Amino acid sequence: MEEFLKYIIDLAPIWVPTGICLVFKSILKADLQQYKSELEKELKIVQKDLDILKNKDIVCLHEKIKIYQSGIDFIAKTLSDFTKFDFRPNSLKLPTPEYMRELNTERLKLYGRIATIAPQSLIKAQDRLIDYLFEVVEGKIDYSWENEVRPRSLELLNEIRKDLGLNTEKISYFGER
Repeated sequence: MEEFLKYIIDLAPIWVPTGICLVFKSILKADLQQYKSELEKELKIVQKDLDILKNKDIVCLHEKIKIYQSGIDFIAKTLSDFTKFDFRPNSLKLPTPEYMRELNTERLKLYGRIATIAPQSLIKAQDRLIDYLFEVVEGKIDYSWENEVRPRSLELLNEIRKDLGLNTEKISYFGER
């Protein structure tokens, strides 16, 4: 727009007597200066709002990562604990009632934290893993690391990765353990 007005001003001497042209030129310059000043003020407001939004996004991502880390820590500890137990009926290595209460309490806390931030697909993956583990503890099914726990754990980790958006490529396990 500024270039167009410069063009008009440059051509004005041809069409308009010199006195009127100078008045016209000074009015346009004043209007342009005022318009530029208003735009600069609005730009500062928009930039400030954008900075606030960026900061909010960074804080939210950081909080998500912390919550997901606590969930991963809980699941890792639970899976590690499972190696100590024998879930067959009448086994002497069954978890104690205190352990089960603590496990259930931590599960509920984890569910509440994750439910506040995660998409449904992630919650579904978490439910599939946790529900499976509780069915094992309750003696309804046998524990299978290779066929059940690992695939469900990887499904949950892949959903976390997708939700964080940091690396959405799915991970798989190619090891021997």
